[in-house]
Amino acid sequence: MKNKPSIKKVAVIGSGIMGSRIACHMANIGLDVLLLDIAPFKLNDAEEKAGLTLEHPKVKNRIVKDALKATLKSKPASLYKKDFISRIKTGNLSDDIEKISDADWIIEVVVERLDIKKQVLEKVEQFRKPESIISSNTSGIPIHMMLEDRSPTLVVYPDNVWYSCKTEEEVDQVINEHLINDRIAENLQIKK
Repeated sequence: MKNKPSIKKVAVIGSGIMGSRIACHMANIGLDVLLLDIAPFKLNDAEEKAGLTLEHPKVKNRIVKDALKATLKSKPASLYKKDFISRIKTGNLSDDIEKISDADWIIEVVVERLDIKKQVLEKVEQFRKPESIISSNTSGIPIHMMLEDRSPTLVVYPDNVWYSCKTEEEVDQVINEHLINDRIAENLQIKK
């Protein structure tokens, strides 16, 4: 039997309330996660006092680090076990977007603005591996509008159907039933 590709790594683009919690949820079920967000456009007071610049890695990763930190303090806890945080790597879209190239599933969770979602998908299309699954957490923007000017090979699925999944098997079932078409489902399995 031919080996089927499996989901081992998920990239979550957008680290706000939804994105950081999706990252934690994926870590909870045993997947490695890359959580990305934009780099800040201006320094905060502490960064200015420290003499940092917008190019300093600490500054460039502030948004994603602060969002994940806030999520870890949430009640109820977003991670089942504190050590699951080791499964989540963070970065920014300026320096780290190419790291999505080894993600099996890329989840777009950026602000609900068509122009921004289209910019993100342009980058995703540029750096993703061809067999990766792309899904969007959009709640009001039609996916076909997000895909204008994109290659016909870029397919984006809604991802709002798996939030209650608690195991790898449940994610596998949701993917097979809701996110992807039958042709892709035949060639996909969740890492066991």
